[in-house]
Amino acid sequence: MLSIFNKQNFILIIKLSKAHIYLSSFFYIVLFCLFSVFFLDKPLLELAYKYKNSSFGENVSFLTIFSWSIWWYLLSFVAWIGFMAMAGVSLSSDGLENNWQKARSFLFMLFAIIFTNFLTILIKCIVGRYRPEIWMEEGIYGSIFFSFDFLTSSFPTMAAGTVVAAMTSLWLIYPRYDIFYVFFALLMLFCLFTSGKEFLSDTLFGGYLGLISTLCLNKLYQKKGINIRILSQRDVQWQQIKKNINQ
Repeated sequence: MLSIFNKQNFILIIKLSKAHIYLSSFFYIVLFCLFSVFFLDKPLLELAYKYKNSSFGENVSFLTIFSWSIWWYLLSFVAWIGFMAMAGVSLSSDGLENNWQKARSFLFMLFAIIFTNFLTILIKCIVGRYRPEIWMEEGIYGSIFFSFDFLTSSFPTMAAGTVVAAMTSLWLIYPRYDIFYVFFALLMLFCLFTSGKEFLSDTLFGGYLGLISTLCLNKLYQKKGINIRILSQRDVQWQQIKKNINQ
């Protein structure tokens, strides 16, 4: 039995995980979520409810406002429409191309959020997990599979998926502030389950769904030769410097 966990097998698992990163990541996140469902979700939720009315609980609850899907739908939609309008009134070919590229990038962000939310609703309809407040108020914990009642199903968390999809999109579009995107996404995930509004497993899988959906959509764009990256003047200059150094 112990021979299964030797160094060679461990290295093999790492290599297989790297070779099939999407499949392996799905396997690992599902395993952790199952572990969380049985051992972590209830005690962590009870702890969150214990501090719900404290200054900490009120602060994290307030911060979850920034994870609401409506804000990210509005941001991506308004940015897309705005840059399309600017492209329409551009007086130069460079201005037209620049604004059209930005419009295309934020349309990608909008599609990523829609795609993530579609998958989230589909999984909610299948899993049908009771929401955290049902456990805390009525003591009911579990799922009604294929209930098709996504409005009252908690798994996965839609807000977590939305905010991670938005931050992943921004990272792909304009990666200069990648540290901020990662920090903001993790902060929102932390606030969602520490505020007592979501289970830990629901939040983590929702965030994972936002990440993987956006990356898959980006791969589709790349296959079609569609570029979503926005380059500032400084980025262009830096690329030229690196090109000259390599030459």
